Amino acid sequence: MTDVFEMPNNAENYYRKALNLIEAKRYIEAAELLKKSFLIEPNFHVFEELVQIYLSFALNEELKDIWEILDLDTDQILEDSALTQLYGLCVPILFDQQLAIIELYRIKEVSHSRQWPTEHLSRSIAELNDQHLFEKTLSKASTPEAIQQLIDQLVKKGSHELSLRIKQLIQMPLEVTDTLLRALLVHPEIFQYLKSNILHNLIKQEVTGTYLLSWFGETSSVTIVELKQFDQYPIYDQTISCIQEYCDSNNPHLFEQICQQFVMHSMIYFPYLENVITSGQAWLDIFLVQNGLEDERNASSLNQELLTYYSVANDELLKLYSGRQN
Repeated sequence: MTDVFEMPNNAENYYRKALNLIEAKRYIEAAELLKKSFLIEPNFHVFEELVQIYLSFALNEELKDIWEILDLDTDQILEDSALTQLYGLCVPILFDQQLAIIELYRIKEVSHSRQWPTEHLSRSIAELNDQHLFEKTLSKASTPEAIQQLIDQLVKKGSHELSLRIKQLIQMPLEVTDTLLRALLVHPEIFQYLKSNILHNLIKQEVTGTYLLSWFGETSSVTIVELKQFDQYPIYDQTISCIQEYCDSNNPHLFEQICQQFVMHSMIYFPYLENVITSGQAWLDIFLVQNGLEDERNASSLNQELLTYYSVANDELLKLYSGRQN
């Protein structure tokens, strides 16, 4: 099943252009071209790339839609190892919680009998069971004091626990989670990166309404429908272009590394990305000096305000990766 398709010219052109966009970190645009390619001629590799983008950016409705377009029943899916593995990753989104657990157990049994990988299935089952327990805990937190106590408990457990719970929260109905999400957005000890994840999910849900946000010690009011995703700001594309130009002239192998750092910083600066970064070259200059790619004697010419934000963002990322919250 995974190697029987041959792409005609139009489908292949869309696919190649999508790969170029993926390399440039323009994933949402790439997904549009991947879907066009797949609609012209179904191909597993195109489908896999598309599903991975939808999973990475929590584009749940798009994910459900592409599986419907594939139009295979479960028995047909389970005939192929690679497709089965991909399906297993999507089941928690394609089904309601209890049905997803039942389906995952069924896939796991089939995969085990055929000696296919099952670790991701066991992990998903454990995560869904854990999510169910967390939902029960959340349902009992019906007062502001109880919400604050729940957040304090999560903060004490570190950023890994917080990241997991926020991932679970944004998959739950907003009417159940809204009070807790609002409290997380104004909590001074919650990392900006995690708050950005919450805001991006609200944007994707096209939520109406205003939320208070504590951003680097300052509290402001944000209207969700007026926000756009971090990679849709002109300064984002400008900075990526600066990175591309530098890497083309100096070291193409650095493009991925520099872009990864910039994407993380953009999430942390969101939704005030354009207030923090007024010049893509200014951000790149700081990265180059800080990472020893440019002479440190050039440090005096760096944008000092941006340098402060850059340092704070790096400190947050270090704590985030290490699992520390403070």
